[in-house]
Amino acid sequence: MSHQTSPQIAPEQRALIDLSIRARGGIVLYPAVWLITALWGNISELNPITFFVVSSALLVISILRTIHYLLLHKGVNLNFKFMNYSLVALILAVAFLWGGLSAWIIFHSPYLVLKYPYMVILAALGIGGTGVLSISRIIGITYPFLVFLPSIFSALIIGGTENLIMSSLAFLSMVYILEASRATRQDYQDAINNQFLAEERARSLQEVSITDPLTGLKNRHFFNGQIANDWNSCCRTKLPLSVLMLDLDHFKKLNDQYGHLAGDECLKLVGEMLNKEIPRSTDTAARYGGEEFVIILPHTNVTHASLLAGKLVKAIAQLNFHVDKKHIPIKCSIGVACVTPHHSESFRTLLMAADKALYQAKDQGRNRFCVAE
Repeated sequence: MSHQTSPQIAPEQRALIDLSIRARGGIVLYPAVWLITALWGNISELNPITFFVVSSALLVISILRTIHYLLLHKGVNLNFKFMNYSLVALILAVAFLWGGLSAWIIFHSPYLVLKYPYMVILAALGIGGTGVLSISRIIGITYPFLVFLPSIFSALIIGGTENLIMSSLAFLSMVYILEASRATRQDYQDAINNQFLAEERARSLQEVSITDPLTGLKNRHFFNGQIANDWNSCCRTKLPLSVLMLDLDHFKKLNDQYGHLAGDECLKLVGEMLNKEIPRSTDTAARYGGEEFVIILPHTNVTHASLLAGKLVKAIAQLNFHVDKKHIPIKCSIGVACVTPHHSESFRTLLMAADKALYQAKDQGRNRFCVAE
């Protein structure tokens, strides 16, 4: 039975998490800039309807983005595509709102005191926002258009040398921002893909280092660490810990008569059976050495451990193993030991008891299990 490892985060999910982190500053920034400039320009008194509509829209978007951020980072199991597209939609909604608002204040409103501050703010948010959020392809392409195009079109419609120069410069800036965001996005994608591959290789190497290559079970190295961990865990919980020592009967005779390749196939078959018969993720089945296997059963009393041992004896006896189309019976002996661990003792005493019970099973005729006293 292989233990479960923590799931690896795919590059797309990693990108969504990073995007939400990069975008969280805008949750507060846009409403704050709007309120400061609106109060400074006296929009709240001169145009209360506009003030209320814009403030309400920014507030609703900020609340939705806050909820989205909390759900995503608290690990709530929601649809990935929904979470991704909803965040992108909320970010672009702010860009659309701010682009239109800036164009109105700069070119169409009576608030002359806000014209040049908004030109500076528009440029800063357009450049900064695109740069920070360009890890999303949709945002990297769409965001600068939504922010800059309303002001560019307004300048062209009004006309005049100054406005034409401003719109031309804004357009060139937008093109440069788009190219810069493309390069930034490519660098980011390369980085997280390389990180994903490196983590995947590390996990594969770790799995290889703790797996017996012949049977697919855990190896002796992994077992030594796991039995210590399970012993300490049962010491804390004061729950029983059981161990099954399993040895194939007359395996040396099988090797001598049919060859080591047949012996290997026999061990593989037993390993597959143990993987199926040990279903709990908390249990560990390992190849202890040669034809000997060991099974750790945390939080399992001697009664349940004995039931499993009896089941395994029957399951191995029923294995369909053939060499040159000849059925070869496989049998095993199992030693069962159980104890409620204590910190003053060592797990080695439990293993010694199981090993002793194993030899008792062999002395009593094999193809059976014995329970240690």
